[in-house]
Amino acid sequence: MRYLATAMIIFLTVISLPARPLTVGEQMPELEFIPVGTTEKVSLSAFREKAVVLEFWATWCSPCIRSMQHLKELEQTFGGDLVIIAISDETTARINTFQANTDFPFIYVQESEALREYFPHRVIPHTIVLSPQLKISAITRPEALTESGISVLLAGKAVDLPLKEDRPWDMTLDIFGLDTTARQSFQIQPHRSDAPTHSRSYNKGPFRERRRSFVNFQVPMLYREALNTSVYRMEIPEAPEQETFCVDILVAPEQQAQLEQMLLDSLTAYFGWMASRQPQEREVWVLYAKSTGITLPTAGDVGERRAGGDHFISPDATPAAFAEYLESYGIAGMPVVDDTQIDQRFRFDFSFEPENPDSFFKALDGMGLAVKKEKRVIDVFRLVSLN
Repeated sequence: MRYLATAMIIFLTVISLPARPLTVGEQMPELEFIPVGTTEKVSLSAFREKAVVLEFWATWCSPCIRSMQHLKELEQTFGGDLVIIAISDETTARINTFQANTDFPFIYVQESEALREYFPHRVIPHTIVLSPQLKISAITRPEALTESGISVLLAGKAVDLPLKEDRPWDMTLDIFGLDTTARQSFQIQPHRSDAPTHSRSYNKGPFRERRRSFVNFQVPMLYREALNTSVYRMEIPEAPEQETFCVDILVAPEQQAQLEQMLLDSLTAYFGWMASRQPQEREVWVLYAKSTGITLPTAGDVGERRAGGDHFISPDATPAAFAEYLESYGIAGMPVVDDTQIDQRFRFDFSFEPENPDSFFKALDGMGLAVKKEKRVIDVFRLVSLN
C-alpha cells in the first residue's frame, strides 16, 4: 500500500443509491480508490486501524495551504497510523502540479459527486476525521486537530472536536426589506447568527450602483469598504472582541457618485469613529513595466472580471486595477503601488501557482511587468474615536 502515499486517486462509490449527507457518529460507507494510470482498485477499508483525515481543499485557498503544513506535522508525528487524504475539485493536472511543487506526503484525491453529497460544505478547508473503525468522529476545521486528539482516537476513544457548520444561505435574500421604490435609506441591524459574513453590490435593477449591503461585518471592515482601501492601508485600534453588524445604505439616484462618502459619513455618525488620513512611509510592492514594455493585448469589449487567489482575468483593465488586485487579494501581503505610468486598458489573463513563487514572477514577466520592494510614502487611514 505504500504507493498510495503519493498516488493521485479518484474515489468511486460501490453503492448505486444516491448519497446523503453524513453526520458525526455514522459509519463511513465503503469507497474504492483507483490510482490514476492504473486499473487496480483499493478500498477505504484498507485504512482500518488507522486514523484517517479527509481534507477538502484547493490550490488557490491560502488557509488550506497553511493548514496542510499543520497536517503534515501531525502525519510525521504518527507515521503510518495517520492517513491524510487531500480532496480537491480541481483538475488532475493542477493537483499533480501542486504535488510536484510541494512536499506534502498526502494522498491526493479528485473530488467525486458522492463525496460532495456525503460532506456538503460551502467553505474550505473542511475536515472530516474517521476513527480506526472508519466511523465519522468529527466534521471540523484542520486547526482543531491536535496530537492529543489523534492519540485519543487511536486509543479507541471518542474525540470531542468543534463542529464546523456551513450555514445554508440565499445570497439574494434582502434582510433589510427595502422597497424597490425607496430613494434613500441607512439601516443598521445586529448580528445575524443564521447568516455568513458577506456583502452585496447592486449592479442592475432599481438600486443599480447606488446601494451596498453588508451582513455580519466588524466595524473596521465596514470602514474599509467605505474608504475603498485594503487592510494594508489601515491602522485599527486593538479590541479583544469585535462585534459584528448588518449595514445597508441606499442613496438617491443623483447622489450615486457619493455612495462611498455617504456610507463613511453615516458610519462615523453612528459608531463615533473617524478615519484620519495620514501619510506614512511603508514597505510596498512597486508594479512597473519592463524595458520591453507591456506585452498584453489591448482591451476588448467590456466584460466580466474574475479574480481569485491564483488568477486575474479581465477583458478590460488597467495596470492600476491589476495592482489593486495584488493588494486586495493579499498576493503581496503589503500595499502595492502602480508605477507603470500607463493608463491604457489591456486584456489580462493572469494565473499562477500560489505554492510556486517562481510561477508568479514568470507570469508577470510574460506580461511585460515586474515588481520590486521599496519604501514609499503612502496614505494610511487610522481609525480615531470621537468620544
